[in-house]
Amino acid sequence: MTDWSGGRRYERGENRFRHVGTAPTPEIVWLANGEPLGKCPANFPPGRRQRLLDAAVPHITGAPYSDAFPKRLYAVDLDGTVYTGQTTDHGKSYHGYPYTGQMGKRLIAALRTIARKQECEAEFDKWLKRYIKIGGAPEL
Repeated sequence: MTDWSGGRRYERGENRFRHVGTAPTPEIVWLANGEPLGKCPANFPPGRRQRLLDAAVPHITGAPYSDAFPKRLYAVDLDGTVYTGQTTDHGKSYHGYPYTGQMGKRLIAALRTIARKQECEAEFDKWLKRYIKIGGAPEL
């Protein structure tokens, strides 16, 4: 597996509970305004979060971001869930949550490679079918 990590570390941030779920599994909830919101499983283990960061595919949004500190990351968990992470401090730390939305075919292919290696491609396909609209940004 390609190591893009560059020493990333997970940091949710103080008083940041928006993406913290109460269910034992990841979920997407719909807010009153129709906006989807990814919620991580309750008691999401730190080691699991770090593993996702270490294996994540970088998505570079342009200056001042780079390969060394991409703005966004995308990863696949062992249960097939697609996660996105983002930095607010130029790549020193990231916080993440289950992803729903558009995604380009090349990024999906990169995540599928990870899912195959983790032997969760069927679960990954279920997440794609339910939560991902194929085409457009983000793309590699």
